Amino acid sequence: MYSLLKIVEGSAFPSGLYRLDGGVLSGSGVRVNLAEQLVSVQIISSVDQLNRTYSGTLASGVLGFALLGPLGAVGGMMVGGRKKHIQSTICMGVLDDGRVFLVDGTPSDFAALTGLASSRSRTTKFIEAQTSNLKLSSSAQVNPLPAEIKVKKSVSLKLKADEKMCPKCSGVIKKEAMKCKHCKSDI
Repeated sequence: MYSLLKIVEGSAFPSGLYRLDGGVLSGSGVRVNLAEQLVSVQIISSVDQLNRTYSGTLASGVLGFALLGPLGAVGGMMVGGRKKHIQSTICMGVLDDGRVFLVDGTPSDFAALTGLASSRSRTTKFIEAQTSNLKLSSSAQVNPLPAEIKVKKSVSLKLKADEKMCPKCSGVIKKEAMKCKHCKSDI
């Protein structure tokens, strides 16, 4: 079984309708095996809405006008019409050679593309291919972390003659205070 995908934009394909059959995307003179070359797919936007049909809305408005006049027409148009549920998802696919494309389709189209890109081995090969060109020079050195980390000693506060420390929060308060101004506890 095959499905039709609408390619909107991208560096991999010209825009148009493409046929996805068994992991192979073909159309507009292009044929790509997505089962082998698709690395990742991600959703760009997703819209889920209810739309009313024009004919049903118009018929409800005419019926409302006939029964209740102008206000009935407005009410009939607001309420009437057969409702259509529309789901649209725009997703971006990335091929192993770095080319990208945007697909405007349904959530099931996104699921089909995600299933093709789910193979971890292809993703690993893509990452290895992209990082194989990166080489560390021989002069580059990685400094190891220190074996021990020195911790600063706590700083002691010098209290004035009329001050003391709160036993609950260690805040500085007056010696004659009955309640801490920081934690509001009785002393």
